[in-house]
Amino acid sequence: MTLYIVRHGKSVANTLNIVNGKQDDPLTTLGSIQIQRLKKKIEELEINPSLFYTTPWLRAQQSAKILWPNAPWIVESRLGETDAGDVATLTVNQFIEFFPNFHNSPINKYPNGESHIDLNIRVISWLEELKEKLSESDEVVVVTHAGPISCIWQYILCIDMSNFPAFLQPNASLSSVKFSDLMSAEKKKNLTFNFLSFE
Repeated sequence: MTLYIVRHGKSVANTLNIVNGKQDDPLTTLGSIQIQRLKKKIEELEINPSLFYTTPWLRAQQSAKILWPNAPWIVESRLGETDAGDVATLTVNQFIEFFPNFHNSPINKYPNGESHIDLNIRVISWLEELKEKLSESDEVVVVTHAGPISCIWQYILCIDMSNFPAFLQPNASLSSVKFSDLMSAEKKKNLTFNFLSFE
């Protein structure tokens, strides 16, 4: 299975530098332009997945529809960003001021929200199910968020969640990985990857 991973374009929440925002947070004008640029590159690379996943969050769905407007998108709730609960619309600086120790452990939960461990469990459960049901020749695209993308790459590269987020993929970026049943743990650790970004 080849998995193409896209992070949505710049959103209003990204521009305001708030924690995670809400599910209805849209793309900015710049975010739409970024995704249009990424679309042109994807067309040049002739990437034609057979399976399309996105999240319930508006900024991801808007990005997905720009990239492949006629694709039969599957909306998968497990691919959404971490639910930051009561603090979702605080700025990052405000949040750190109120909760200075939050990032000390991935088991810490946002007030009335999730922990990053919760995020990882749901994202990796989706990925494991996908690997089970698809063949090595299948190509899949997912349009998602920074948190789920870091979970996916940390899983692939055997990086513990204590280091979350080990990866911060830019807005409007594309990365890919090819899974093989023959890939050993040692090979996973030595994987390298490239990504395109139009941030």
